[in-house]
Amino acid sequence: MAEGKSNGGELMIILILVILVVGGAFFFLSGNGGGTADTGNSINVELPDTTGGE
Repeated sequence: MAEGKSNGGELMIILILVILVVGGAFFFLSGNGGGTADTGNSINVELPDTTGGE
């Protein structure tokens, strides 16, 4: 516990795991149509900004 190296290593692993889990969940939700920000293809068309672009 007194070793800072061990603590830092564990923190990095936890951070990476969290990022992977969150990213994976977000990607899964987006592909499933649950994410409005990423899968907003049809939703973006309704937005005034995207209608002018495409």
